[in-house]
Amino acid sequence: MSGLSGNGWVTCEQGHRHWGLYGAAGLLAFAPDPADPAGCLVLMQHRAAWSHQGGTWGLPGGAMDSEETPAEAALREADEECMLDPALVLARDMYTDEHGGWRYHTVLAQAAQALPVRADAYETTDARWLPLAHVDQLELHPGFAATWPAVRAVLLRLTGGTSSRLPASRPAAVPAGPVAARHAAVTAAGQHGRMGSGPSIPR
Repeated sequence: MSGLSGNGWVTCEQGHRHWGLYGAAGLLAFAPDPADPAGCLVLMQHRAAWSHQGGTWGLPGGAMDSEETPAEAALREADEECMLDPALVLARDMYTDEHGGWRYHTVLAQAAQALPVRADAYETTDARWLPLAHVDQLELHPGFAATWPAVRAVLLRLTGGTSSRLPASRPAAVPAGPVAARHAAVTAAGQHGRMGSGPSIPR
Protein backbone atom coordinates (compact mmCIF):
# COMPACT_ATOMS: atom_id res chain seq x y z
CA MET A 1 0.00 0.00 0.00
CA SER A 2 1.39 3.40 -0.99
CA GLY A 3 -0.43 5.41 1.65
CA LEU A 4 1.11 7.11 4.66
CA SER A 5 1.08 5.62 8.13
CA GLY A 6 -1.70 6.89 10.36
CA ASN A 7 0.29 6.46 13.57
CA GLY A 8 0.13 9.59 15.67
CA TRP A 9 -2.06 11.57 18.04
CA VAL A 10 -4.83 13.95 16.96
CA THR A 11 -6.90 16.39 19.00
CA CYS A 12 -10.53 16.49 17.88
CA GLU A 13 -12.77 19.57 17.88
CA GLN A 14 -14.03 18.54 21.32
CA GLY A 15 -10.54 18.76 22.79
CA HIS A 16 -9.92 15.01 23.13
CA ARG A 17 -6.73 13.25 22.01
CA HIS A 18 -7.15 10.24 19.73
CA TRP A 19 -4.71 7.76 18.20
CA GLY A 20 -4.87 7.85 14.40
CA LEU A 21 -3.99 10.75 12.10
CA TYR A 22 -6.65 9.66 9.59
CA GLY A 23 -9.12 8.20 12.05
CA ALA A 24 -9.27 4.66 13.38
CA ALA A 25 -11.24 1.47 12.79
CA GLY A 26 -12.08 -1.68 14.72
CA LEU A 27 -13.56 -5.03 13.71
CA LEU A 28 -16.62 -6.62 15.27
CA ALA A 29 -16.47 -10.16 13.89
CA PHE A 30 -19.49 -12.36 14.51
CA ALA A 31 -20.30 -16.02 13.89
CA PRO A 32 -22.96 -18.63 14.74
CA ASP A 33 -22.99 -19.98 18.30
CA PRO A 34 -22.97 -23.81 18.14
CA ALA A 35 -24.33 -23.99 21.69
CA ASP A 36 -27.23 -21.65 21.00
CA PRO A 37 -28.97 -21.76 17.60
CA ALA A 38 -30.70 -18.47 18.43
CA GLY A 39 -27.46 -16.73 19.36
CA CYS A 40 -24.18 -15.58 17.90
CA LEU A 41 -20.58 -15.27 19.00
CA VAL A 42 -18.47 -12.10 18.80
CA LEU A 43 -14.69 -11.79 18.78
CA MET A 44 -13.37 -9.83 21.77
CA GLN A 45 -9.85 -8.62 22.54
CA HIS A 46 -8.29 -8.20 26.00
CA ARG A 47 -6.00 -5.20 25.77
CA ALA A 48 -2.39 -5.35 26.95
CA ALA A 49 -1.68 -3.58 30.24
CA TRP A 50 0.63 -1.01 28.63
CA SER A 51 -1.95 0.14 26.07
CA HIS A 52 -4.54 2.89 26.46
CA GLN A 53 -7.12 1.65 28.98
CA GLY A 54 -5.06 -1.53 29.28
CA GLY A 55 -6.68 -4.52 30.93
CA THR A 56 -10.09 -3.78 29.46
CA TRP A 57 -11.94 -5.66 26.73
CA GLY A 58 -12.78 -4.26 23.32
CA LEU A 59 -12.43 -4.91 19.61
CA PRO A 60 -9.22 -5.35 17.64
CA GLY A 61 -8.53 -2.09 15.89
CA GLY A 62 -6.25 0.87 15.44
CA ALA A 63 -5.16 3.79 13.31
CA MET A 64 -6.10 3.89 9.64
CA ASP A 65 -3.42 4.57 7.05
CA SER A 66 -4.01 7.43 4.63
CA GLU A 67 -5.34 5.35 1.73
CA GLU A 68 -7.13 2.61 3.68
CA THR A 69 -10.87 2.22 3.88
CA PRO A 70 -12.31 1.50 7.33
CA ALA A 71 -12.85 -2.15 6.35
CA GLU A 72 -9.28 -2.56 5.13
CA ALA A 73 -7.90 -1.04 8.31
CA ALA A 74 -10.16 -3.05 10.62
CA LEU A 75 -9.33 -6.34 8.89
CA ARG A 76 -5.61 -5.59 8.97
CA GLU A 77 -5.71 -4.75 12.68
CA ALA A 78 -7.69 -7.91 13.52
CA ASP A 79 -5.11 -9.95 11.62
CA GLU A 80 -2.20 -8.26 13.42
CA GLU A 81 -3.68 -8.30 16.94
CA CYS A 82 -5.78 -11.49 16.99
CA MET A 83 -4.43 -13.48 14.03
CA LEU A 84 -7.88 -13.52 12.41
CA ASP A 85 -7.65 -14.55 8.74
CA PRO A 86 -9.20 -11.60 6.83
CA ALA A 87 -9.93 -13.82 3.83
CA LEU A 88 -12.52 -15.75 5.86
CA VAL A 89 -14.78 -12.91 6.96
CA LEU A 90 -17.17 -10.69 5.04
CA ALA A 91 -17.62 -7.01 5.93
CA ARG A 92 -21.38 -6.45 6.23
CA ASP A 93 -21.96 -3.03 7.79
CA MET A 94 -20.33 -0.15 9.64
CA TYR A 95 -21.05 2.21 12.53
CA THR A 96 -19.17 5.53 12.69
CA ASP A 97 -18.59 7.41 15.92
CA GLU A 98 -18.05 11.09 15.03
CA HIS A 99 -15.89 13.16 17.36
CA GLY A 100 -15.62 16.35 15.32
CA GLY A 101 -12.77 16.11 12.84
CA TRP A 102 -11.93 12.54 13.92
CA ARG A 103 -13.89 9.33 13.43
CA TYR A 104 -13.82 5.81 14.80
CA HIS A 105 -15.38 3.24 12.47
CA THR A 106 -16.65 -0.11 13.76
CA VAL A 107 -16.81 -2.57 10.87
CA LEU A 108 -19.13 -5.54 11.40
CA ALA A 109 -17.87 -8.66 9.62
CA GLN A 110 -19.46 -12.08 9.36
CA ALA A 111 -17.70 -15.43 9.63
CA ALA A 112 -19.16 -18.83 8.79
CA GLN A 113 -17.88 -20.16 12.11
CA ALA A 114 -15.75 -19.13 15.08
CA LEU A 115 -12.39 -19.01 13.33
CA PRO A 116 -9.05 -19.78 15.01
CA VAL A 117 -7.64 -16.72 16.78
CA ARG A 118 -4.82 -16.05 19.22
CA ALA A 119 -3.39 -13.04 20.99
CA ASP A 120 -0.35 -11.39 19.44
CA ALA A 121 1.17 -11.17 22.97
CA TYR A 122 2.00 -7.50 22.44
CA GLU A 123 -1.15 -5.41 22.05
CA THR A 124 -3.44 -8.29 22.99
CA THR A 125 -3.26 -10.62 25.98
CA ASP A 126 -6.34 -12.67 25.09
CA ALA A 127 -8.57 -13.09 22.04
CA ARG A 128 -11.70 -15.18 22.23
CA TRP A 129 -15.15 -15.72 20.76
CA LEU A 130 -17.85 -15.01 23.36
CA PRO A 131 -21.64 -15.21 23.31
CA LEU A 132 -23.17 -11.83 22.57
CA ALA A 133 -24.89 -11.68 25.97
CA HIS A 134 -21.52 -12.02 27.74
CA VAL A 135 -20.11 -8.76 26.38
CA ASP A 136 -21.96 -6.63 28.94
CA GLN A 137 -20.41 -8.69 31.74
CA LEU A 138 -16.86 -7.68 30.79
CA GLU A 139 -14.86 -4.66 31.91
CA LEU A 140 -15.05 -2.79 28.61
CA HIS A 141 -12.83 -0.07 27.19
CA PRO A 142 -14.77 3.16 27.93
CA GLY A 143 -14.87 4.23 24.29
CA PHE A 144 -16.23 0.86 23.20
CA ALA A 145 -18.67 0.74 26.12
CA ALA A 146 -20.11 4.11 25.09
CA THR A 147 -20.86 3.01 21.54
CA TRP A 148 -21.66 -0.65 22.26
CA PRO A 149 -25.47 -0.16 22.53
CA ALA A 150 -25.55 1.45 19.07
CA VAL A 151 -23.12 -1.07 17.56
CA ARG A 152 -25.09 -3.95 19.09
CA ALA A 153 -28.27 -2.56 17.49
CA VAL A 154 -26.57 -2.72 14.08
CA LEU A 155 -25.44 -6.28 14.81
CA LEU A 156 -28.93 -7.35 15.86
CA ARG A 157 -30.37 -5.91 12.66
CA LEU A 158 -27.86 -7.96 10.66
CA THR A 159 -28.48 -11.14 12.61
CA GLY A 160 -32.22 -11.06 12.88
CA GLY A 161 -33.63 -7.82 14.27
CA THR A 162 -34.58 -8.09 17.92
CA SER A 163 -32.68 -11.33 18.55
CA SER A 164 -29.16 -12.49 17.82
CA ARG A 165 -30.27 -15.17 15.37
CA LEU A 166 -28.22 -15.37 12.18
CA PRO A 167 -30.17 -15.03 8.92
CA ALA A 168 -31.38 -18.33 7.47
CA SER A 169 -29.80 -17.48 4.11
CA ARG A 170 -26.52 -16.15 5.46
CA PRO A 171 -24.01 -15.38 2.67
CA ALA A 172 -20.97 -17.62 2.49
CA ALA A 173 -17.66 -16.27 3.70
CA VAL A 174 -15.77 -14.72 0.81
CA PRO A 175 -12.26 -13.34 0.48
CA ALA A 176 -12.18 -9.88 2.05
CA GLY A 177 -9.03 -8.54 0.45
CA PRO A 178 -8.60 -4.93 -0.67
CA VAL A 179 -11.23 -5.04 -3.45
CA ALA A 180 -13.87 -6.90 -1.44
CA ALA A 181 -13.20 -4.86 1.67
CA ARG A 182 -13.32 -1.58 -0.21
CA HIS A 183 -16.66 -2.52 -1.82
CA ALA A 184 -18.12 -3.55 1.54
CA ALA A 185 -16.92 -0.37 3.21
CA VAL A 186 -18.34 1.87 0.49
CA THR A 187 -21.67 0.05 0.59
CA ALA A 188 -21.84 0.20 4.36
CA ALA A 189 -20.84 3.85 4.51
CA GLY A 190 -23.53 4.74 2.00
CA GLN A 191 -26.17 3.04 4.13
CA HIS A 192 -25.09 3.45 7.73
CA GLY A 193 -21.77 5.26 7.82
CA ARG A 194 -23.35 8.32 9.46
CA MET A 195 -25.83 6.87 11.88
CA GLY A 196 -25.27 9.74 14.26
CA SER A 197 -22.61 10.72 16.70
CA GLY A 198 -21.94 8.43 19.62
CA PRO A 199 -20.89 9.66 23.04
CA SER A 200 -17.62 11.51 22.80
CA ILE A 201 -15.18 9.39 24.82
CA PRO A 202 -11.55 9.37 23.66
CA ARG A 203 -10.16 6.16 22.18
